[in-house]
Amino acid sequence: MSAPFSVLSTRAIVTLISCSIVPLWLRAQAAPPANTTAVALYARGDYAEAIRTAEAALAANPSSGENAAVLVRALTDLGHLDDVAHRADALRPLSATALPIAYALLGLGRLDDADGALRLAERGPDSLRARVERARLQRGRGAIDSATSSLRRVAALAVLVTPTTSATDLGAMAYANRLLGREEPARLRDALRLYDAAIARDTRRHDLRAELGAMFLEKFNYVDARRTLDAALAANPREPRALLATARLDAAEGRRPRGDPLARLLALDPAHPEGRAFAARKLIDAERYADAEAEARRGLVHDSAAPAPWVAIAAARYLAGDSVGYRDAIARVHKRLVRSASAEVEIAEVAARVRLYREAARVARAGVARDPRDARALALLGINALRLGDVDTARAVLTRAFALDPFDVWVKNTLDLLDTFTGYATLRTEHFTLVMEKGDAEVLALYAGPLAEEAYESLSARYGYRPPAPVRAEFFRSHADFSVRAVGLSGLGALGVAFGSVIALDTPPARDRGEFHWGAVLWHEFAHVITLGMTNNRVPRWVSEGLSVYEERRARPAWGGGITPTLVAAYKGGRLHPPSSLNDGFVHPRYGEEVVLSYALAAYVFEMLEDRKGAAGLRALLNGYRDGYGTTQLMVRTYGLAPAQLDSTFDAWLRAKFAREFAAVELRSTVSGSGDTSVEAGGPLRAALVDAARAQQAKQWDQVIASATRAVALFPAHADGGSGYHYLIAAHTALGDRAKATQALQRIAMLNESAVDENIALAGMLTAAHDSAGALAALERAAWITPFDAALQTQLSNVAAARGANAVAIRARRAVVALAPADRAGAFFKLAQAYVAARDTVAARREVLRALDLAPNFEAAQELLLALRSPGRVP
Repeated sequence: MSAPFSVLSTRAIVTLISCSIVPLWLRAQAAPPANTTAVALYARGDYAEAIRTAEAALAANPSSGENAAVLVRALTDLGHLDDVAHRADALRPLSATALPIAYALLGLGRLDDADGALRLAERGPDSLRARVERARLQRGRGAIDSATSSLRRVAALAVLVTPTTSATDLGAMAYANRLLGREEPARLRDALRLYDAAIARDTRRHDLRAELGAMFLEKFNYVDARRTLDAALAANPREPRALLATARLDAAEGRRPRGDPLARLLALDPAHPEGRAFAARKLIDAERYADAEAEARRGLVHDSAAPAPWVAIAAARYLAGDSVGYRDAIARVHKRLVRSASAEVEIAEVAARVRLYREAARVARAGVARDPRDARALALLGINALRLGDVDTARAVLTRAFALDPFDVWVKNTLDLLDTFTGYATLRTEHFTLVMEKGDAEVLALYAGPLAEEAYESLSARYGYRPPAPVRAEFFRSHADFSVRAVGLSGLGALGVAFGSVIALDTPPARDRGEFHWGAVLWHEFAHVITLGMTNNRVPRWVSEGLSVYEERRARPAWGGGITPTLVAAYKGGRLHPPSSLNDGFVHPRYGEEVVLSYALAAYVFEMLEDRKGAAGLRALLNGYRDGYGTTQLMVRTYGLAPAQLDSTFDAWLRAKFAREFAAVELRSTVSGSGDTSVEAGGPLRAALVDAARAQQAKQWDQVIASATRAVALFPAHADGGSGYHYLIAAHTALGDRAKATQALQRIAMLNESAVDENIALAGMLTAAHDSAGALAALERAAWITPFDAALQTQLSNVAAARGANAVAIRARRAVVALAPADRAGAFFKLAQAYVAARDTVAARREVLRALDLAPNFEAAQELLLALRSPGRVP
């Protein structure tokens, strides 16, 4: 082994590099490196050829610092760190290699040797970058004050920048400002300016592009991060820093990776510590903790104390309940990163991603104790306090975090959202605290309160678990606000989220009319309250989601989606995971629709399991997760099904249950311009629908009916847009057969949970057919989907009153009053009439007086008030 840099004689090296020790403002920009073969190959990412070319050049001219630097950097990027260490003695006299050799020694965990190399590099052409790297090394060892002073000295040189300042020096100053930006956020603007200048000075510095992209990513600026990293990888598709940052960006955006940057990084360097740690975190997200630890250990090949893999190991052990192993792993990290909270930040983020919010808050609090000025630790503590329903603590802690880092958009968005809570009303039922915008509360509470209590009683009895009251349910009419509540950023595709005893969801105004049924979402999220509470939040995602969708289906006939052509096509075509690995479909989707389809498939898994062991089996399964068992153990213990048996049993069950539908559909995949694959249903069903569409275009109504009838027979549950039922309605309507058109419309209304306009149209047709009971049911379904439609509520109240459905009529009349109609006095009067019909004279008197307050000369209201004061005269 070579002697440490820190104890070697440096006389010869000082002689060689002393000519470079000049002030920054006098250091002329050397001409950009000649487009030598080795430099050009390295810049393109052809590292193996760059190594061969550099070695040949060094054989001819051993003093070629440029080729020596390329050689060391290429070997390091490929993970050949031991090779660099072995060559170090031969390369040390070349000043250009001191910094690249230091990076290799850092990668080997030889920190003292690396420090010596950085000291030498401080006296060469990379002096500023070496000073920044030494400061970073000192910071990790706990010498924060001295490290900060060094960084400030480098950053201060930015005022001396001239048009001839090198890209390397500009990049060093940028990096210094980026590191200082942790506690001095304004410096991040200086970092951005200096990175831009460095990249403009030398467009081949793709490592600097990668650093800038990573800085954007840290501050949630995903657009600029993507642009910057794409530019780096376009020039060098194998740039390791850009590949790692892109993998992280893909994960942050929930984007399916194009070209899998993580796989490409690990192909370059199979022992890359950060790469292996990130791969381990993906396994942790899939709740495969033993696999995650094994994956992380593959990043300890070069440096057995590398922090990133040990953080991943600590996270895996923490989530697996291995407290002894966790303490050992975290102690190893703390030994290398003495006063840093970075490990706690990472573990808190991981814990929150697997829904362990209380644990995430606990770990984040430990991080704040280690470093009270770590803005990210504070942010995670505040966000998780909010997820647990502690709004006051969340606001206080997030305010501290924002003061330290005003660029954290997650924190800013959440604080902005909390500011809007002054415009929310808080309503209480027996088991719930309902939080909703004041303007929505009067209407929404008419529906949300009773439905929430129905869910509580139904699911608590079914699962034998009563969640502690009150459960907090937050309702958002702005989807952007809901998205911020859920993940801190806008753009979330989900409709609801459950954090345990706190749930949040969109209300109808948050989405387009008829896009979803908010009541089904509320039921779904409360089912999560049950499954998370029963298991102390340790239920796998696919189990909790599958049970929630299954409970939707059990609650109402149209809820929960049911079987669809796309689901059958994806399953038949092998585009969905089997039950034993279905969690991967949620956390690592391979195409756009996979998550949604995995929800639907998981629900059928639990329908099959309940067929075998009833609700008692589901309760045993959840109790087993609470006790620390894994899915494989529980499936064997509860159902006698090993993974392969679970998959084959489910496959046979699903194909038997939906034999007709499986015969009607085949997989038909398409590829978009971006390369994403989508799943479409082909086969006989599609052929029948295509025939119906062609016939409709030609107005061949008999042929439309024949083709659409065939489509309905092939797949009766398909009632989404463009179904056979839709073609039947069009054809029968064109032929004047209202009865058959009504029948087809009725099927859509019963099968599609969000078919609001179809239900309203159905009510009109049934009214014309003198079926007031059917009309009432259709209007009720529509009002539940969109309760803020005043005209719909008026129509519902009239039909309900005529049918003697007094409770429905009262609720609808109350909704009309809350929706501020033009004739408010008339709305109060009609509400009073509804109470009269229900024999509630006290409420009737209250409402008629409200009508008279608005219109004192309202004659009919006066007469009703007189009648109410003389009980014998009440109609």
